[in-house]
Amino acid sequence: MVEIVEKVDCPNCGAPLKIKAGEIVVTCEYCGTAVSLRADKPFVLTHSIIPNKFSQEEIVKTVRSWMRSGYAMPGNLATKAQVQKANLVFLPFYVVTAHATTTFQGILTRTGGKTPVADTLAGEYEWTVLGRRSSEFPEREYRVPLSGKSSFDLSLVQGEFLNAELDENEARTLAEKGIEANQIYLVGEKADTIEESETDIEVKESEFLHAPVWFIDYEYRGSTYHVLVDGCTGQIIKGDIPLEESAFPWVWVAAGVVIVMGILLILLI
Repeated sequence: MVEIVEKVDCPNCGAPLKIKAGEIVVTCEYCGTAVSLRADKPFVLTHSIIPNKFSQEEIVKTVRSWMRSGYAMPGNLATKAQVQKANLVFLPFYVVTAHATTTFQGILTRTGGKTPVADTLAGEYEWTVLGRRSSEFPEREYRVPLSGKSSFDLSLVQGEFLNAELDENEARTLAEKGIEANQIYLVGEKADTIEESETDIEVKESEFLHAPVWFIDYEYRGSTYHVLVDGCTGQIIKGDIPLEESAFPWVWVAAGVVIVMGILLILLI
């Protein structure tokens, strides 16, 4: 059991907040107020929630349907896989809305010559930052369904609820770093060598909310795999696919390539 490290009362209702080690933004379990603790005096943070719209049975059916899709899936995955766990977790997220502009100079060599390139690349972002530190959650593959959000309501919380371990300033800093890295990546599509670049990021707003994610573990041929499903939209966020017995015969393709190369080598000799 995680130790409660300090005692702080909710600024809204006066009830004691249950604070676990590492938590910075804590939601009062009595009134639902989100309280930021990283200050001389705790203050209330604007908080939204995205409701879960699916039962455990519906989520398992969604995963089974996903197992039947795609050429990379083993043909018997949907019938042989055993779902071991399907847990709903409300995760804390920050969504940072920003405008980024990158001015750069570089050299384009992919056309065969060395062509100087100087341009400006602009982009609009709604950058997602998970409010937890130790996690392998695929933030870049998950788009928070903001259209489904509402004001925070404790009655909408189901399953496990996690408080945030990052405050708004940390989230904004991470978002800015991620946005800048993405801008540089996009610049790389315009220039093969980047000689100079400067990125200006204007953060318009940041929003704190909780969103539902289903964590599914399934067993197939003695190994455990994981699938993440959006509890609001029912879409697969990310799923592990067993490599063996894929419906697409990659092994035969590799073997064919080896055979062809061997024949060509013999002919050359």
